[in-house]
Amino acid sequence: QNLGAIVFGNVILTLAVCVVQFKIWLETSYWTIITFAVYGLSFFVYFIILGIESLTVLDFNQHRIMHNYFTVPTFYFWLILGSGLCLLPDLCFKFVKQSFFPEEWQLLLEEYYRAKKRGEAEEMISDSPWTKRAAIEE
Repeated sequence: QNLGAIVFGNVILTLAVCVVQFKIWLETSYWTIITFAVYGLSFFVYFIILGIESLTVLDFNQHRIMHNYFTVPTFYFWLILGSGLCLLPDLCFKFVKQSFFPEEWQLLLEEYYRAKKRGEAEEMISDSPWTKRAAIEE
């Protein structure tokens, strides 16, 4: 009974770490080599620390726990299912917000891409009030 609670707690902790990392990855809009390295390194450092801790812990119930649940396929099933279920409401909210309640810059960007397809993007930029204001100030 005690071992089941410890394994379940470690699985939930691993799921929480994965969900937070996936959420950070989804929210990041500007990726550089540094952000990629830091996010990836922090994700794998958790597993490295968990592995070291499971090998060096003095409690018999915790000893080699990482090896025990990383070799079971149901762990990966629950990790994928749990991450998907935790991130699904956020993804649905973003989809509905962007599809049905877009911000002005999103509408302008979409209009620009349509004009670019028609070959009218330069006229769209030259008719902009900002470019007219800059021409007047010159």
